[in-house]
Amino acid sequence: MGFLDLLRPKFGKKGPPPPPPVPKATVPTAEPRMTAPAAATIAKAATRTYTVRAGDTLSAIAKRELGDQGKYMVIFEANREILKDPDKIFPGQVLKIPDTSALH
Repeated sequence: MGFLDLLRPKFGKKGPPPPPPVPKATVPTAEPRMTAPAAATIAKAATRTYTVRAGDTLSAIAKRELGDQGKYMVIFEANREILKDPDKIFPGQVLKIPDTSALH
């Protein structure tokens, strides 16, 4: 009698039953990101300027200047004439930072 013969009486020809389903993990969701159309509207608001430093990202600038890293698109939209990609900013660039305080 082999090992498989020992298992057959217990499980039959189909093998052992499948394991119970694993519940899906829940992940806390962040605040929704600002959409491009909303960012474009805000970008037309009064602005101040910020000079990009080495190591800066638009999300880091948004966190520091606007209080929310998710508002990086507001800065991107306000600077469309000099920025073609939100991931490509360079030290020395002078960016417009829109005033978003009227939205709160």
